[in-house]
Order: sequence, then structure tokens, then C-alpha cells
Amino acid sequence: MTSLDRFFNTLVTRTAKAYPDYSCRMVMRIVPTIPDADRREKVFRRAMSVYGSRPDLSGRILMTLGDDYQRQEKRANALKAYESAALRCVDIAELVLDASGRAQGLLLEVRRQDLAIKMYKRLFSKAKKQRTVFRTQTAHFQLGTRLAELLRDAGRESEARRIEARL
Repeated sequence: MTSLDRFFNTLVTRTAKAYPDYSCRMVMRIVPTIPDADRREKVFRRAMSVYGSRPDLSGRILMTLGDDYQRQEKRANALKAYESAALRCVDIAELVLDASGRAQGLLLEVRRQDLAIKMYKRLFSKAKKQRTVFRTQTAHFQLGTRLAELLRDAGRESEARRIEARL
């Protein structure tokens, strides 16, 4: 067992249940310092097994993993990580918008607007429409707005109007 494994086990066993947010944040700060990419991925996977029941924490882990893949120029893996994070956090506006925005950036970079539209359709259909005075700040509204904008850019005006009508 390496020093990192011992440290991770100690951190998790002593803090994960009582202080999951703090514990996860510590793991997310330490993992990027590991020089070996395969080792970092293993620690991210272990972190998912510990914090995976919390959509917000697992979403943050997946986005950090996606960022790590992107630095390694593994764009397909980064895209999967970002899309997984977005799906896990579909009703947490801050996280779903961040994760889907990163995925959209990768897709548009390779001129795959069609896949970006497909991703936003899937996310929009899963996001719950919330009745609140801050409805424009909800994940449902923001995802719908992004989807309508992409549809307009693709020349699909009538579809964009239908999405906006649902908002």
C-alpha cells in the first residue's frame, strides 16, 4: 500500500461520512498533484465509489476527471465525463450548466453541433420544471434556452420556438 493509498483511506474513513463536502474537496485538491495519469484516474474512480451517492459531489468529481482527460488530450473521455456529470446533476443548475457547457465546447470545437443539440435535448427532457419566482435561474429554463439557441444557429427556428414555448 502506497502513502497515497494510506492517506486516501485515512481521509475517507475519518471524514467522508461526517464531512463529505470537506472530504471530497480535499480529495479533489490532492488528486491533480499525482504525476501518473492512470493513478489519478484510479483515485477519481475510488472517490466516485465513496461520494457517488451525492449527485453534487459526484458531478464535481466527474468534471475534474474530464478536465484531467482534456489536459491529456483525451477529448472523447473528457466528453463522456462531462456528459455523465451533467446527467447526474441535471437539476442542479450550477453544475449541469458548467458540465454541459464544457461538453458543448468540445463538440462545437469539432463542428458537431448536432451532437450538442442531442445532448441538450436529453438534458432538457430530464430537468424538472420548477415553479419558483427565480424560474429563469433553474436548470430546466437555462438548458432550454441553450437548446433553443443551438437550434436557431442550426436554422431550426420552429423547433427553437417550441422549446421556448415550453419554458
